Amino acid sequence: MSIDVAELIKCLSETITKQLENLPSKDLRRKLAQEIALEIITEKIRKSRNPYELLHELETDLWLRYDILLSSSDRERIYRTLNGLR
Repeated sequence: MSIDVAELIKCLSETITKQLENLPSKDLRRKLAQEIALEIITEKIRKSRNPYELLHELETDLWLRYDILLSSSDRERIYRTLNGLR
């Protein structure tokens, strides 16, 4: 499985940033989103064997650990990133 990890982190960070609207500082939202994305991706990418499995694990972790839900468009964007599509 060949994944552009930097692009995946960027994609997931942007998705998470939208969910952190209640934080007053835009820089803080961006920083937290990047940290969450990096933590989850590095943890899950070693275990997953295919893009669909990784997407499911990322989505589950975001929901259970951080109370962040992905919209269908976010899910599609992440899945396309996992498959090297733009």
